[in-house]
Amino acid sequence: MTENALEIMKQAMDEKLAQDIRVLDFRSNSPFVDYFVICTARNEANAGAILDEIEEKLYEAGYTVDHIDRMAGSGWFLLEAGGVLAHVFWGGSREYYGLEELWKDLLI
Repeated sequence: MTENALEIMKQAMDEKLAQDIRVLDFRSNSPFVDYFVICTARNEANAGAILDEIEEKLYEAGYTVDHIDRMAGSGWFLLEAGGVLAHVFWGGSREYYGLEELWKDLLI
């Protein structure tokens, strides 16, 4: 089931032209989350459209979205569903926070 949520998120990101979609596999390292799926948006409006698409596709597939964080101007939106966290960055925030560097051994 988690893998299905992951695929839905990746596809939704791709459909809204997200850039550099990457996945971190936390299944062996965390009891709270299975995957991070990370992407970069062109700007905040594109990030919002990506998050909306993810949310819509998950609901269509029968998932409950557990949490959404959309703090305007933050450079980073977050959505959690089905054991997967979607991180949508823009404006240099992805490089600043460096999630992939922090957990580079979990990249798949």
